Amino acid sequence: MGAIVFGVIVFIAILAIGYYSDKKRREKMAAVAEQMGMHFIPKDTDKAFLGLMKTFQLGQKGNSRSATNMMKAEAGTLKTLLLDYYYQVGSGKSAQRLNQSVAIFEQDPWNWPQFILRPEHFGDRIKSAFGKDDIDFDDSPVFSKKYFLAGPDEAQLRTFFTAEMRGFFEEHQGWYVETQSNRILLCRQGKRRKPDQMVNFLQEGLLIKDKLEAALG
Repeated sequence: MGAIVFGVIVFIAILAIGYYSDKKRREKMAAVAEQMGMHFIPKDTDKAFLGLMKTFQLGQKGNSRSATNMMKAEAGTLKTLLLDYYYQVGSGKSAQRLNQSVAIFEQDPWNWPQFILRPEHFGDRIKSAFGKDDIDFDDSPVFSKKYFLAGPDEAQLRTFFTAEMRGFFEEHQGWYVETQSNRILLCRQGKRRKPDQMVNFLQEGLLIKDKLEAALG
């Protein structure tokens, strides 16, 4: 009985710590949003933001998905959304829990070539050895080693990802980039920024957005 009671106490303590931590982050994120001139939405009560995430492949991964601490802004035709996004891969002790800060930019008349760009994993290299999925560039060995690039139109992506663009991402490693019609999603998977890092996160996202947008012509 004593062990059961102790286990219950520990469980309640963990929940309390998690609740307090979430509350403090929410308060700090709200303050940062106000400083940035962005509209703050603490909870995705109607699941609208999860619905938006599901239009991207990142939002279809894993389970136990949640979107919180949304920051929204509009400047002209450009819509900007920052949020905390969580999902879990697997279950039990082997579960991998991924928390990340995500930026989504939307603007008409953008019409992005469809692609996913993300850090390359060991499994990707095995697939690539068999000629599957990953688009590599013989003249950019560093880019090809560091990044996995895939999309339905390989020829279009080889044109879009110029040597200059590949060099840019060689200097800015670790990013996950996904496009969809008139939207672009950016994050570093598994990396959630602290509230006082959100301004820098937005600036980094805008830099990448501008670089990609320039390639649209």
